[in-house]
Amino acid sequence: MFAAPLTSVDFRRALGQFATGVTVVTVECAPHRVHGMTANSFTSVSLVPPLISVCVAEHAHLLPLLKEKRVFGINVLKQEQQHLSEFFACADQLQKDEASMNVKFIGRQKIFR
Repeated sequence: MFAAPLTSVDFRRALGQFATGVTVVTVECAPHRVHGMTANSFTSVSLVPPLISVCVAEHAHLLPLLKEKRVFGINVLKQEQQHLSEFFACADQLQKDEASMNVKFIGRQKIFR
């Protein structure tokens, strides 16, 4: 039995039914400023040692920062934090918009409230 080829629209629709969490990956780009990206391709790999996997596109603005800094944050968002997901999904992340989101620095980590 042969199945009809799966179109990209069908593939997207099928995967859209798969529930995933949404995370924001952030890297400090300047003192007390971060650049980030929304990622739903986040998974745990190992408990010992603690390892995670996140997929970053080769053309993503975040990739050079990740390679340079080698320190990053993973922020697991709640449903009511959709505005953060939308902000970090944009390539142009304006500082004035970031300041209005009630973001707090704790040590080297940025915490979304």
